[in-house]
Amino acid sequence: MNLPSLPVDVLLAIFIHLEVIDLLTIRKTCKDLEPVTRDRSVWHKALSIRFLQAGIPIPGINRWHALDSELSAEQLEQLTIRAYRLWTNWTSPQPQHFTQLDIRPTSRAWAANARTRNLAVFFLPGCNGRYLLTLSLLDSSERDDRRYSFECWDLHTADADRLTMKPVAELLVAGLLGYSPNSAPESPHVLAVTRRHGADQMITTTYTIDFDTPGQDPWFRRTNQFDGFRTTLGLEGSHLIATEPDHEVRVVNVDSGQLLCSLKVTVMHNDPTLRFPEHQCLDYEIFDDFVITFCKQWIFLYRLPSSLDDSQDDSEDTPPSHPPRLDPIAKYKWRWRIDTITVNPRRAISSKLPAPNGGGRKPPTIDILIRFDTWYPWPVNILHHFVLPPNPAFLRELFSATDSSTFPYLAASADAPYMAHSIPSPLRLFTPSDLVLGPYGTALWLDASTDPTTPSQAGDHGQRIACKVIARGGVGGSPRSTRDRARTEDDVVSPGEEIDPALFNAMSLDGSNSAATTADASVAVMHVQGEREPWSRVAVNEEEGQVAVGHVDGRVTVYTYAPPV
Repeated sequence: MNLPSLPVDVLLAIFIHLEVIDLLTIRKTCKDLEPVTRDRSVWHKALSIRFLQAGIPIPGINRWHALDSELSAEQLEQLTIRAYRLWTNWTSPQPQHFTQLDIRPTSRAWAANARTRNLAVFFLPGCNGRYLLTLSLLDSSERDDRRYSFECWDLHTADADRLTMKPVAELLVAGLLGYSPNSAPESPHVLAVTRRHGADQMITTTYTIDFDTPGQDPWFRRTNQFDGFRTTLGLEGSHLIATEPDHEVRVVNVDSGQLLCSLKVTVMHNDPTLRFPEHQCLDYEIFDDFVITFCKQWIFLYRLPSSLDDSQDDSEDTPPSHPPRLDPIAKYKWRWRIDTITVNPRRAISSKLPAPNGGGRKPPTIDILIRFDTWYPWPVNILHHFVLPPNPAFLRELFSATDSSTFPYLAASADAPYMAHSIPSPLRLFTPSDLVLGPYGTALWLDASTDPTTPSQAGDHGQRIACKVIARGGVGGSPRSTRDRARTEDDVVSPGEEIDPALFNAMSLDGSNSAATTADASVAVMHVQGEREPWSRVAVNEEEGQVAVGHVDGRVTVYTYAPPV
C-alpha cells in the first residue's frame, strides 16, 4: 500500500507530525496528496504545534481580530509559511533583511548648527510594528541648554514616499532627566517624561498619542503631570517606577500622580545614611502584587500591600495618606557588580489563535542578560544569560510573608539565578554599545567584534550588530527540574534551556539553501561596520521580525527580516 492510497483521516494524522518544508514538498511531488496538504486542519495543527506551543513569533497574527475558527485554510497556511520563513532567517548565522528604511530626525532652523545624536529607539507595543518612537539629542552651541526631541514614525506609510517621511507626532523637551514608554499597550499613557523644573524640582508628565480618531492627526497629548523623581526606570500600565540617589525605588500611580510606596534597600552597618552603589536599581519586573528589583549587585523581592489599589479611587479632595516604605521579603547577592542588565519575563505559551498577551497567574520564568563590571574603564567582554526560575509551588492565596516557601521567586537557595549561556562580546573604550532582550528570547546587542576568526577580541575599528536566541518559552526542562539543580554560585555554568534542533534548520522553502545551524548555534551577525562606529542604540520587535538601529548622527535604520505578505 502506497501513501496516496491511505484514507484521508490517516493522512491527516500523519501530516500533523511533518515540518512545514515537508508539507510543501509533498504538495509539489504528488498530485493526489495536494488536496490533503491544503486541508485546514493540517495548517491549524502546524501553526499551533510548531509555532504557538513552541514559543516562536508569528508575524501578522495580531492583525487577525477574529477567532481561529474564523480563519480560512489559506489564511492559516499564509501565517504558518511566513512564520517559518522568518524563523529560519532569524536563526541563521547571517540573517538577511527584506527591507531597509532610513529615518532622519526633523531638521529645525534654530538647530541648524546643532549636533544630533540618537539616544533611544522603541517599537510601540501592541501596534504590530507600525509605530516607532525615537529620542534625539539636539545639542546646539548657540543655546545654553540642550533640547531633546521625541518623534513617533508610522512605518507603514514609509513605502509611499521614503524621501519625505515625516513624524506623525513630535515633542520637544528641555531639561530632560528621564523617560520611558509604556510596556502595556492598553494603557492610555504612552510615554512618561521627567524634566527639571526650576533649581531643585522635578516634574513628570505623561502623554498619549491618539491614532484612532478619524480626521485627527496623531500628536502627543498630555494626560497628567505631577512631582517626579530623578531616575525613571520604567512605565508599566498605571505604575511608574523611579528611583533617587538614596537608592529607594518609588512606585507612583500615574493616573492620580500619587506616590504609592517606596521600596527600601538593605541597611548596611545599621546606618541608613550609608548609600552603596551596589544598591542602585537598574531594572525591575512586576508580577501581580510583587515587585522584583535588579540592582548593581542585588536582587530584591517585595510584596505590595493590597491596600495600595484602593488609593487609585481616592478623590482629589482627600489628602493622600503617608505612603508605606516596604522592606524586601527576599534577596540575592551577585558575586560581581553589574555594568548593564536587561530582563524580560518569558512569554506564556498558548495553543489558541490569536495568541493572548498574557498567560495564567503562575509566575513566569525571567531571563536576565548581564554584562558584569570591572575595575577598568570598560566592562567585561562577555555577556551572561541567567535564568531566574519561579517557584512551581507558588499559590497566591497561600502566600505568607513569614514562609519563604510560598514566595513566587527566591523561595529557597536553590531558586537563585543560574547561568545558562556565556557569549563572547568584546568592547572598546569610547565605542557605543547597547543590548536588549525580547520576550521571545532574542538577545540583540552592539559590540566591537569585527573579526569572525577572533570573536572574543575587539578590533581596532568598527562595530557589530549581533543576536542570539538564548531562550524560548515552553522548551526545555520544567520549572521544577531547574529548581532541583545545584546552583550555589552564579559563575557555575548550568546546562540551561536547550532548543529543539529541528526548529533551527535554516533552509529556504524551495530547499535551495543547504545552510543550517545547530542546537548550539553560534552568534548570528546581522551587520558589521569595519571602519566606523556609527551605531548607538538597538531595539527589536520579534513578532514582526524588525530591528531598529539608532546612529550617532541621529539617523535611525529599520530592518525587516520577515518576508513581505
